Amino acid sequence: MSGILCRPGQAWEHLVAVEFHKLSEEAYDRRGRIVSLIFKRVPNQDYQQEITILAVRALTSILSGHYTLMDQAEYAYDEMNDCWIYYNNPLERHRKMCVEEEKVVVAVNHKYWSRPQVDVFKEFLESIAFLYHAPFIHID
Repeated sequence: MSGILCRPGQAWEHLVAVEFHKLSEEAYDRRGRIVSLIFKRVPNQDYQQEITILAVRALTSILSGHYTLMDQAEYAYDEMNDCWIYYNNPLERHRKMCVEEEKVVVAVNHKYWSRPQVDVFKEFLESIAFLYHAPFIHID
């Protein structure tokens, strides 16, 4: 058998919560954090970083015909598909939880997405949260 073996669903199996953030209304680009995805930390952090970013990119790649899901070695981890994806980037209020409860926060920040792209991305994540029994909240 040939081809690419890719299992972005493995990342979602460790999802424990999703926090949606209110975007700034003052600009059309770089409007802030869209979402904080909270995952249970796994022992192999290198693998978790790769698979969680791949899982997020699998969703973002659907939002426009020019977005990609190419080999990550060709791209910086944090700037892909007109958004920024940050691994282990907790907000101040997440820091204690990340240490004491062994969690990892993957943040997706707005760069150039339109309002419909943001809304669809959030709907994707709500569905995934529902599928994996992870609570989600909207923070204003």
